[in-house]
Amino acid sequence: MGLRSLYRQRNDYATRREWWLAVWRYYLQRYPKAPLPGRRAILRINRPGVSGAFYARLVSSDYDMLNEIFVAGEYDRLIAAAPRDVKTVLDLGANAGYSIRRWLAQWPGCHVVAVEPDAGNLAMCRRNAAAVPGSHVSLIQACAVGLARKVYLATDDRECLFHVTSEPHGTPIDGLTVPDILARSGVEGPIDIFKCDIEGAEAEVFAHCAGWIRRVRLLTVEIHPPYTAEQLLAAIRAGGGLPEVLHVDESSGHGCVIFVRQVAVDAA
Repeated sequence: MGLRSLYRQRNDYATRREWWLAVWRYYLQRYPKAPLPGRRAILRINRPGVSGAFYARLVSSDYDMLNEIFVAGEYDRLIAAAPRDVKTVLDLGANAGYSIRRWLAQWPGCHVVAVEPDAGNLAMCRRNAAAVPGSHVSLIQACAVGLARKVYLATDDRECLFHVTSEPHGTPIDGLTVPDILARSGVEGPIDIFKCDIEGAEAEVFAHCAGWIRRVRLLTVEIHPPYTAEQLLAAIRAGGGLPEVLHVDESSGHGCVIFVRQVAVDAA
């Protein structure tokens, strides 16, 4: 985004301060080697109608992701279709924790199980979750996989992008299956909301979903090419699930986000 775009969008920001911070971030990112202050700054941000402050790294994708969820309403369609008695949310790929905060804002008493492989992102998850006193959040540093094993995390310069490989390149980290994750968190019974944004690893996770897919009520999955929505639905059916597609969002131009409701759910 250039300065002209930032100027045109100045009224889209919650406060003038946030707009000026976006301008400053533009310069920090455009001139990465310049000795400019604020590169490691963590901002405290408030959002109208949401209790508790948010925390975002200035030079990162954090602010954009916060706006995607709390301004653009990325998960509003999912929430509108959700049952009223949401007790358990499984969040694979929690990033800096803004999706966690969205679930807690909507269902204050729910148990959020959040999985995030990147240590820096996990620290932000912890900080953002702690801004809601009394919340029930289980944070796990791991990669979600179909078959449990040690994997390696290869990241790029953006906190929201990384990929998992079995080759010994990058940071070693535990690869946990969905049943492993649920067991570590003490979750039994239905998974009311299942959110999955794991940068391509969704293909492997859903290829091995037979042991847990019928516990899931509602899913939102970000699908990364070459994997497709059709392949995801086929994997769910092969695992014994009965998916009903609520919506497919292809507005990003790369892959899509699919919202799925399960027609039948097992009690455990």
